[in-house]
Amino acid sequence: MIHKIPYSRREYHTKIWSFLWDEDIIFQVKAYIREHKWDITSQILMAQMNKIILLGLRFAPSLTIHLNTARNYLKEFGYTYVKVKKGTYIDRHKREDVIAYRKIFLKQMDKLENRMPIFSEDNLEEVI
Repeated sequence: MIHKIPYSRREYHTKIWSFLWDEDIIFQVKAYIREHKWDITSQILMAQMNKIILLGLRFAPSLTIHLNTARNYLKEFGYTYVKVKKGTYIDRHKREDVIAYRKIFLKQMDKLENRMPIFSEDNLEEVI
């Protein structure tokens, strides 16, 4: 059986049927979103619905959704568009001024090492 969208005979303010009213479609769309939750976009969802979900449920081949509709469906399911920002790591340990300061720091630590207490690992008591 091929599903067809109900036809409305009203001229103005027509009630439009939504694919989200069909439980089978909702189930398959949510399952697909769960599988691809880190890389889902409205364009990917639109392609999946048009090529696989709607044809798999035997909707008429001419029934497809638009990119804006896929975006609205994602909003309906609680997804929002955000740009993923990754932290930037910059290795500044090899700068010339850092290397020069490290040499000075290590010399000072060598001089002060004999003044530092030494603790045992077992009970953290000071070892002389």
